[in-house]
Amino acid sequence: MSEKIRRGQRIPVPLLRGQHRLIVEHALANDHPFTQAVLTGGKGEIDVTLGELEDLLGCIVTAANHSHDASLTYGLDALYDRLDAILYSYEEVD
Repeated sequence: MSEKIRRGQRIPVPLLRGQHRLIVEHALANDHPFTQAVLTGGKGEIDVTLGELEDLLGCIVTAANHSHDASLTYGLDALYDRLDAILYSYEEVD
């Protein structure tokens, strides 16, 4: 069962050890508008809207698909799976 939240409401997304680094160093380009939100959120948690989380998932899957390092790809895939489960545990309502 998904938790209902208002459209545009920010949700806390806890990050496991090393996941913040994966996002900042490998998934987001330096000029990506979401980078600042991730950097200011801290290493243990980021506060995002569901739209921002979807955008972040797109960045993560792109980074994983273009990686030639098996351990990096594995880490990005695991991060994707975890964040995707969080995304689909919510439902936006007006």
